[in-house]
Amino acid sequence: MIECVDCDQDERFLQHNAGYVRRVRLLAERGSFRAQKGPWKPAAESGGDGFYCDACGASVTVRPRLITTFGLDEAPAAVSSGPTLDELLARIQACAGGATLHIEKIGAREGRYRDIAELGKPIMDELHDGAERLGVSLDQLYAHQVEALGHIFAGKNVVVQTPTASGKSLVYLLPIFHELLRDPEATALLVFPAKGLSFDQRKKIAQFSEGFDQALGAEEGKAVWPLRFGKTTIGLGAYDGDTQGEDQAAVKQGARIIVTTPDALHYKILPHFSTKTGTWERFLRNLRIVVLDELHMYRGLFGAHVAYVIRRLRMMCERLSAAPQFICSSATLPRPQAHAEQLVGLPFEAVTESGAPTHPKALVLWNPAMQKKARSGEGERREPTTDAIEIASRGLLLPGQPLQTITFIRSLAGVQKFHLTLEKRLHEQKSPFAGKIATYSGRSDRWEREEISSGLITGQIVHVTSTNALELGIDIGDLSACMMVGYPGTVASFLQQSGRVGRKDAGIVVLLLHDDPLEQWFGRNPRAFFQRLANVEPVRLPIDNPFVLAQQAACAAHDLEPSKPERVVLRGLTADLFSRYFGKDAQKKIEGALERLELLPPQLRRGGTQYWVVKGEFNDIYQNIRTPISVGKFEVRAGKELAGLCDSTLVPRDLFPGAIWANNGRIYRSKKIHYADGRVDVERLDRTDYSTIALPRVTLEPHPKAESKSASGCTLSRGGVTVTRKVEQYLEVPAVPAANEKPPVKGTRTNPIEYESTAFWLDLPSQVLRKAGVGPEDAWAAVHALEHTMRAVFPFVADVDPGDIGSSAQLLDTGNDTQSARLYLFDNFAGGTGLSDFAYENARMLLDRAEELLGCTCKLPEGCPRCTIISWCEYRNEQLSKNGARKLLAALKGVR
Repeated sequence: MIECVDCDQDERFLQHNAGYVRRVRLLAERGSFRAQKGPWKPAAESGGDGFYCDACGASVTVRPRLITTFGLDEAPAAVSSGPTLDELLARIQACAGGATLHIEKIGAREGRYRDIAELGKPIMDELHDGAERLGVSLDQLYAHQVEALGHIFAGKNVVVQTPTASGKSLVYLLPIFHELLRDPEATALLVFPAKGLSFDQRKKIAQFSEGFDQALGAEEGKAVWPLRFGKTTIGLGAYDGDTQGEDQAAVKQGARIIVTTPDALHYKILPHFSTKTGTWERFLRNLRIVVLDELHMYRGLFGAHVAYVIRRLRMMCERLSAAPQFICSSATLPRPQAHAEQLVGLPFEAVTESGAPTHPKALVLWNPAMQKKARSGEGERREPTTDAIEIASRGLLLPGQPLQTITFIRSLAGVQKFHLTLEKRLHEQKSPFAGKIATYSGRSDRWEREEISSGLITGQIVHVTSTNALELGIDIGDLSACMMVGYPGTVASFLQQSGRVGRKDAGIVVLLLHDDPLEQWFGRNPRAFFQRLANVEPVRLPIDNPFVLAQQAACAAHDLEPSKPERVVLRGLTADLFSRYFGKDAQKKIEGALERLELLPPQLRRGGTQYWVVKGEFNDIYQNIRTPISVGKFEVRAGKELAGLCDSTLVPRDLFPGAIWANNGRIYRSKKIHYADGRVDVERLDRTDYSTIALPRVTLEPHPKAESKSASGCTLSRGGVTVTRKVEQYLEVPAVPAANEKPPVKGTRTNPIEYESTAFWLDLPSQVLRKAGVGPEDAWAAVHALEHTMRAVFPFVADVDPGDIGSSAQLLDTGNDTQSARLYLFDNFAGGTGLSDFAYENARMLLDRAEELLGCTCKLPEGCPRCTIISWCEYRNEQLSKNGARKLLAALKGVR
């Protein structure tokens, strides 16, 4: 066969070709040989094309017949086979039709590589082979992969923050299999934020093993997949909301790698240490590595819950004498080390300098053309979905040369409408791709997700319309184009969605702007927008929220309850354990919730130990960690079906009678709220072509203790507030609104809901109003417009979904025919999420962005949808003064 004459090695070789190199290994199977070929990589140096011994570096002669037999005559896929960046741009620009385009080009970057041998740690052959099955050669890893592996093999917790498609999965797969092959008892837990992503990653993990294709085909229906490495078999299981009965027992007894979600860890694993289906003691006692992927998803109240779920896992492991190592990863975190340390509660090393190569990419801000002049010379802007249909049908999906494309739309109704419209257009054009487009959302079942993923990878699907469900790292191959209909809400989401293209060839990203204040500010300030993409918003993790803290403390008390013989090893949530994992002052923070949660502080229990005890029903203790905690939950019922739970503070806003409500990928229309029973009746809808927006009336009452500072004669404050919310009107918004038509306002009825939250407020005394040139007759319109403007720009200043923040303005009569004004920005969730703190500490930045927003060129005295008019105004955008708001901002120049 093939053999090195210098050292007699006849198994591993390096093949050089045209400046590229790959690893080749000859394997004996069933009496014959086959070649296992690694991926082509740029060669650091080469003595010429040919074959070289991987052991001594000597040149090796390979007969032409063997080169053909083993398929070693393949040329490196070094040159991009897709369209160039200029060709992509030309196809987009041909569809402009009067739209304004701002283009930012991002050049390609060469990869930086390191040899894993630099770590000085022997790497098992099984790991080399597994990596090659993933298309990776360990001889030439990206620099950041080797850096991260060095920290991991040194026993440190590591967070890797590098772009999408930069090989982060390998950083945790290598250590996991190294540990599990070395120690036959060791286990590993991988936590992914979405069930669809966890199944996708489960396939990638399985691919690391021998005979992956055969194993997947034979074992896919089983709860535990056997991963084979020579004579060693490692069980890979999934444990989530769908894992039931016998499958639960199989995973507990036979899996050494478990893939799960934070939700399942919260309510299916930790609360059930021992059940009829077995115990978690074996798995948790031997837990060596915990992986937290897509770390940026753990933010806000959901992130705070997950932080305590991880602490509960660590507490249980401590009771079992285990101390797992944590490996975290993300593509979009501004301060990965700080975020990982706050989330997990342990020190971390951060790896942030990517060594992966990148391909050229263009970011296009697309502002649709104006049409149909209206009063004061202003016109209506064309709907961005209309332009997106044109781009897809006329520019991207051309016969003979289609560009695989993903279009992101925020609402499920919008996804359905866009897909049907595009499908109709392609049929009208007699396009061969009319049957090759699909939709993807959290509503898609596993088989639909599998079909779409494989269809995109193989090219059988050329276009997919998706909600943000495909932001995550689900494998859909390399696409050429991405369209976003509307800003996705945060820079992090923009980067995640845009990371779906340009992984192997040039890619183009088009953000089509709505006619609303924030997005039109982007259109007027494209340079500021593109610069902002380099600075992802700080991630808020409000682990001090007393409602989250109290709820998770109750869960921990239940997790560790040692009342049954098989749970004695857990020994209860002692005062020491509580203090170390929840904080020294945690008990004081949750005192008000102890009675409501039936949570009893430590006292002498059976066995002579003191620990916390929680009483009450399981569903009262373990609530949904993806919805905010407050004083209560409402059950949402479609007949006898429990459609979900909704926080009591959000029922008037999200489930007023007539509201369209989506949960777990299903769509409902609210029919009636039963306040006394804590229940909302809804009806299930197959689809809907509109969404609803509440127009709530909100009043706020500040608590006595507030932190304040003065500047420019004004007072800025932050502190607790009592929020009262009532909804009597709402908007019915079509998925694709018609030009020049405002969404209809409809009436509804809700009882007022009251809850405690936090707020930032700005007091403008009468003398400041006078100094600004705002008289009593203009004060309300000016303050009202300023409120709209500050709320509109807030999502671009902080890590916030527009639905997380509320705003309100009021005039206060100060006597003698004078008035003062107060403007609130407040957290929409009980206990607060840190948004008001951010506004207080970054008031200058917020006011500067508001002033830029009011630079809109419209001539309307009240402003327009591009500066002051917002869809969720409780006063239906009546009485606004753009010029008055400008005057107020000029008077606030001294605020810092």
